[in-house]
Amino acid sequence: MSRFIYNDTGTPRTARRLIYNDVGTLRTAKRLLHNDGTNVREVIFDPYWNETVLLIEGSAVDQSRYEHTITPVGGADFISGVASGITFGKHFEVNDKGHLYIQSNQDFTIEFASEFSDNIVGFSVVFAGKNWANNVGWIAASGSAVVLRTNAGGFHNSQMLQGMHEYAFMRRGGNLYAFFDGVQYGGSVSGNTTIFDFGSNGGSFIGATPQGSALQNTPFNFRRLRVTRAARYIGNYTVPERY
Repeated sequence: MSRFIYNDTGTPRTARRLIYNDVGTLRTAKRLLHNDGTNVREVIFDPYWNETVLLIEGSAVDQSRYEHTITPVGGADFISGVASGITFGKHFEVNDKGHLYIQSNQDFTIEFASEFSDNIVGFSVVFAGKNWANNVGWIAASGSAVVLRTNAGGFHNSQMLQGMHEYAFMRRGGNLYAFFDGVQYGGSVSGNTTIFDFGSNGGSFIGATPQGSALQNTPFNFRRLRVTRAARYIGNYTVPERY
């Protein structure tokens, strides 16, 4: 057993939080050690687990406690933990249950590991609301930046390089920050009160937009995505091996 799993209403799930009983008192396990037959491994407690509203990593399954339905379109699939060639016509749809609406005064963190081509034609949209209001991961045609933006324009950029890298956008106390492989990129965008709506029209796309192929025509590879309705970081951070 490579990871600890527990059974929740009949469905085996990776343990992100473990509640155990200690002399009649329910407690949250800060750490859990288990034996997988070879090594004792640690399952790390996520202090933002309750605020994590979407967690996709290595498979088309939402591992967050909200269990949103992830629907592959056009043969999109994860092979050896990576979904390759994601684009309009070969992407994923996320059916929201009312959790992906980020209000104007709400902190958030959106993280994703993706690999982009250095020959961008148009754009590669990683994450977009079905109402076309918001998009994360627009890539400039020059191949120089990953951009957090809405259809009204961009807000903040992160560096972009070839290969699989970790990108993150975060709002803390009204300021927007961008991170590239755990290192803050550029300054902050202050006084941001934008609503980032990835759910009110039924959900979101990974690798597509409601506008179709005109604005999503360069494939990219994708490994994981996490959306948290909280600011996870206060500065540079070490990118975890897994979420």
